[in-house]
Amino acid sequence: INRGASIKAGLWWRALVSVVTPAILGYVLFASFREDLQTPYGDYPTWMLATFGWGSAGAVAVLGFIIAFIPWRKGTSLEDPEAVRPETDTTSIGETR
Repeated sequence: INRGASIKAGLWWRALVSVVTPAILGYVLFASFREDLQTPYGDYPTWMLATFGWGSAGAVAVLGFIIAFIPWRKGTSLEDPEAVRPETDTTSIGETR
């Protein structure tokens, strides 16, 4: 940030970005979450909101966490294909080979 700025960001900037802003956002998130849990949505029964609302949201989060730890199959390359490597592509934009 300081390379191109006319006003140098110092300790106050780091404090705002690393402490103050996350604290405010965390408070807003938890206050909103608490309010959502205390007041039901429309005329839906609590069991339905818990099962199809919060239950499905929780299931997606847990499933995503589990899938992230499933190992890749042997032979699966995690490298970029040769055609999209910028260091080996000498063709200019708009030019055809």
